[in-house]
Amino acid sequence: MKDDLKDIEIINQSGTIPDIEKIMGTLPLSPFNKDTINYLHILSKELNKHPMLKNYPDVAAFSFFCRKANILSYEAKFNDKDKIRLGRGVIFHIAPSNVPVNFAFSLVAGLLSGNTNIVKVPSKSFTQIDIISSAINEIAKDPKFSDISKRIVLVKYDRNSNATKYFSSNCDVRIIWGGDQTIKEVRNNKLQARSFDLTFADRFSMCVINARNYNKESNLNKIARGFFNDTYLFDQNACTSPHLIIWIGSERDAKNAKKKFWESLYEILKRRYRVQSISAMNKLTAFCNQAMQTNDLCLEENKDNLYHAGDQKLEAFTDGINVTGNISASGDITASV
Repeated sequence: MKDDLKDIEIINQSGTIPDIEKIMGTLPLSPFNKDTINYLHILSKELNKHPMLKNYPDVAAFSFFCRKANILSYEAKFNDKDKIRLGRGVIFHIAPSNVPVNFAFSLVAGLLSGNTNIVKVPSKSFTQIDIISSAINEIAKDPKFSDISKRIVLVKYDRNSNATKYFSSNCDVRIIWGGDQTIKEVRNNKLQARSFDLTFADRFSMCVINARNYNKESNLNKIARGFFNDTYLFDQNACTSPHLIIWIGSERDAKNAKKKFWESLYEILKRRYRVQSISAMNKLTAFCNQAMQTNDLCLEENKDNLYHAGDQKLEAFTDGINVTGNISASGDITASV
């Protein structure tokens, strides 16, 4: 065991190597256990105290999710009081490397279902992870929540470590985020006979906008904020981040709608988005590669590198009606057409 875990970093549990046998011996809880719900409510309060919370909307969203009222609303929807249910045991979560807060939502799902959780957080440094793990460590000091705190082990290690092999061989459920390639690599590590995987394969989203209706909207800023939250909080890496925008309607309506859309989004980008040079270059390169492979794709004018929007016309039939539309893609917002 010591050899398998010698190169991992524990970012909670006082920094000590977890006693896997002891963790495995922790009795599972019932789903939506009262102590778990109270723990998450305190976690929400602890996060709200952080002075940098307003700089990280994804952490603020996680904090909002953990509120007691919100968790109780989920309990009301899913709690089956006629059956006795318990957690599976130990869940090994492998969080995606490109979405900083995903590990926390995965952890909450494991806690609410009554399980003990070993969570591999991204090996990259993210302030969001530091903020959330700091709050978890602060709550761990309170003996009132010791039974929940001991069910949380946050680990960090690189891909050359044997830790994935070890945790896989000792868990009851393995949750694999990160797409097809990650799933394929992780599955080289065997599970116990009764254990199983929950996997999240590659997914891509697109956004479809009726240009005429959009032009009639009175609150374009609200739509831009929603698009920003879906796309930029995770720098277009989340499954919900559109890789394609399809404008439905006449060429005239689409042209007017796109102009309004990009202008209202740009105002938000100026205030809230900080694009890294390497990220802008990678996305622009990806866009250029798509342009070489796609007919009639052209780059629209833009003010700077906050986004690069491309345009391609198409004609399609919907329920027998001819719809002339436009596809917009962007090197910073989308990288595929």
